[in-house]
Amino acid sequence: MTTTTAPTRRARPADPAAGYARATVLFRQVPSQIPQLRSFAASFILHTRPGRPAHLADVLLVVTELATNVVRHTEGPGRLTLTSCADGTEITVSDSSRQLPVVHPLGCDGLSGRGLVLVAALCSRLHVTLDPGAGKTVRARLPDRSPAAQEIPWPDGRTRNW
Repeated sequence: MTTTTAPTRRARPADPAAGYARATVLFRQVPSQIPQLRSFAASFILHTRPGRPAHLADVLLVVTELATNVVRHTEGPGRLTLTSCADGTEITVSDSSRQLPVVHPLGCDGLSGRGLVLVAALCSRLHVTLDPGAGKTVRARLPDRSPAAQEIPWPDGRTRNW
């Protein structure tokens, strides 16, 4: 995995006046890259939105699903860009394929094919653009819906910060 910025211990401001941050990482088309991308995203969120565990979990899910699509369905490397926004996080994944993602009808027996459905359900915006020349970019806007720490009661009376 090649990073174009440090794994977000210090995220580069995208808009210094607004205090936004952006970080980008390049990745190869191999499954072992997915955990590294999750770690990269976790570092970014912990730096830009500390104390938001539910948002962190959502970001990790979206990053996993979009990056897995690059690994499983394209022929070349990918690029993940995370941008901190006023209302959440924008997750952008680019690859070298010009084939648009396809959402297949969901059934009870399939083991895969639910990633984009999950991403679309979580995100306030999801769109795909064909890049000039070659490749495409999938951009997902994930709002931060979580309070800083919300206690959720479990059936046995315990609580969990989420």
